[in-house]
Amino acid sequence: MQRSVREKLGSEEIAGGLGLSEEHFIRLFRRQLGMSPFQYFTRLKIEAASAILVDNSLTISDVAERFGFENPFHFSRVFRKCTGLSPREYRRIFVGADRRKASPP
Repeated sequence: MQRSVREKLGSEEIAGGLGLSEEHFIRLFRRQLGMSPFQYFTRLKIEAASAILVDNSLTISDVAERFGFENPFHFSRVFRKCTGLSPREYRRIFVGADRRKASPP
């Protein structure tokens, strides 16, 4: 899943690759991690996107597209749900913090 964070990946594909039925895979996954494969994959996407928001000058729309979200609004909604901040707020806070660290006293 981590290697496929920029792709669309379904639990059916993963289960098939492991030789399991989709239902059995989801049940095992949820038992082990406490969330569905979809929820986990979404969190991986948001973690990767947050790194891009801080280290890159791509627009929020570009980041949303890069990680396969339907549109920037959907990306913003999911990002806020996972981080408590909108992508714009996250970028403002963390890019600003990086600049303060890098500037001499």
